[in-house]
Amino acid sequence: MEIPKRIIVVDDDSINNMFCRYIIKEALSNEVEVVMFAIPQKAVDYINSEYSVNPVPTLIFLDINMPVLSGWDVLDELGRSEILINRFFKIFILSSSVDPNDKEKADSSPFVSGFIEKPLEVNIVRQICGID
Repeated sequence: MEIPKRIIVVDDDSINNMFCRYIIKEALSNEVEVVMFAIPQKAVDYINSEYSVNPVPTLIFLDINMPVLSGWDVLDELGRSEILINRFFKIFILSSSVDPNDKEKADSSPFVSGFIEKPLEVNIVRQICGID
């Protein structure tokens, strides 16, 4: 993937979100807009409204275990939206889950490009974006 125009992090853990912002900026300097969501429904609403008028290549780091909407629920909601999810988004599950079923589910999802164990690392972001 080329460097995306935007990176969205969806995780109910605000400390992890701050850490991810730091890692992404370290990996990509200020070349990309970083948007954080601690409430998954707000991320879905943002994506549905923003991308209906201004779709840009976007990388999403999505946690699985969140209250109200899980990461799987977010994927289901995005899959039902009018947005061409595979055209504009590259989605990675970013989770501390050690459940092998979560990794299998991520591998079998047509919307998920990979499963990354927390914490996010600079070299992983650079690798995903094709920067070596």
